[in-house]
Amino acid sequence: MTSGKGGTGKSVVAASVIQELAKRGRKVGAIDADFSNPNLRRLLQINAELKITQDKKLLPASQNGVSFFTIEQVIRDKGVGMSADEYAEIMRDVIENGIWDVDYMVIDLPAIISNEFRAVLAIFEDNYLGSLIIAQPAHLQTTERVFKLHELNGIPVLGVVENMVSFTCEHGVTYELFGSSGIDALASQYGVKVLGKIPLSMEIQRQIQDNVPVKIPQQDVVNAVVDEILASKPKTIGFVQEVKRKVKQVSRDTLFRAMKKSIEIINSQIDITAIQQKYHYPGGQNIGLVIMDEKGENIIERMNFRIENGKLYWVKEPEKVDAWIYIKGIALGWALLGKKKFPDGHEVNYDIMDAWLNGDATVYGSGSVTRAIDFFRTVWNEATPRLSPSLEPIIRSMM
Repeated sequence: MTSGKGGTGKSVVAASVIQELAKRGRKVGAIDADFSNPNLRRLLQINAELKITQDKKLLPASQNGVSFFTIEQVIRDKGVGMSADEYAEIMRDVIENGIWDVDYMVIDLPAIISNEFRAVLAIFEDNYLGSLIIAQPAHLQTTERVFKLHELNGIPVLGVVENMVSFTCEHGVTYELFGSSGIDALASQYGVKVLGKIPLSMEIQRQIQDNVPVKIPQQDVVNAVVDEILASKPKTIGFVQEVKRKVKQVSRDTLFRAMKKSIEIINSQIDITAIQQKYHYPGGQNIGLVIMDEKGENIIERMNFRIENGKLYWVKEPEKVDAWIYIKGIALGWALLGKKKFPDGHEVNYDIMDAWLNGDATVYGSGSVTRAIDFFRTVWNEATPRLSPSLEPIIRSMM
């Protein structure tokens, strides 16, 4: 269960789905993975506490057919401000060292694709049914980013539910408080099922005030989501398979051939001076390119480049490197081709900005973020369309 931003009603939908699965006789596990802002326990009105067994296993709280974990059961009334990596480690421990006798696990995740999300995907790589994305009319662009991130990382999507689509007042007049719904067209564009639309309702607030388990009044939407869950089979998770698959090691000779060819094409076919003037890119700085293996753990090669006097130079031993770009070898190939290919054969558009935003590339150095954004948006995207056709045979041999 995820969304593009907080406040979309993701946890309310999660609570409704969890209760319906339990009502249909399924053993349900539920985890509130939004550690900085947990509220699923209150929505489900779970009062039972988790326990630690003698052999140091976590026994989740169990109530009304639901096995449940929330960080609230650990921190009580204390604040929590851990790093994203620490949150991900908690997720792994809770799932892998917990006693979960369940048919389905519903995980209420923080907005967008977080470290916690990636930890969940890695754990459930063979049993992941898909993400249920909660949208809101005022934030369609944010929802599209979530769709794109799922597409780019090969993460399956169960469907999307649009919340807060309208409000009907006591006089029977309906208002679209957050704008007109656009989820149908957007979902169709990305091949995502629209499983339902939910209006604003005071009933939710009344349930919270009455301290009863919260469930949205639109039972047809809840049924549609649960029916989709029960009918779904585990799907391949693209980026997890990508990390695990055995790929051909990128050789230094292949890298040098690709980079040498790139410099030849750039200097002979591209007016670098015009690009510098167009985008106010001064050059004169040494940029270090570090090619990593597929897991991003080991360095395959280091190279240094500088743009000066309208030419791109390969600098062997610079006195100073102004910024470093660390990038996985296969991601560099994808970015040069403009396409990312998954193990099942399907491809999605991919550029150097995608590599950076998805953790396949990292930039270091003073002012590196602004420099990277400027370079990735401008010079790279201007040059790569002319590089790709000539480099494709070499790049394909890397992948």
